[in-house]
Amino acid sequence: MRKLLMAGGAVAAAAAAYWWKRRDAALDDEAELVLMARGDRDAVERLVAAERARDPFGNRARWLRAARRRWQGDLR
Repeated sequence: MRKLLMAGGAVAAAAAAYWWKRRDAALDDEAELVLMARGDRDAVERLVAAERARDPFGNRARWLRAARRRWQGDLR
């Protein structure tokens, strides 16, 4: 039982580390978009809302990456 609890704790720690890394990446994407929009956070929110409409089942990090690519003109 103790080994099972230790394994579960390791899995939880790995999941938390992964989530934290993804969160930081999303914040970096958002900061980059705000800088590109010359500090206009409303413009960034409009871009993110447009991406959310295109991909309703995504998450904020995915929408931010797509909005950044669209802002830069890279429509992959």
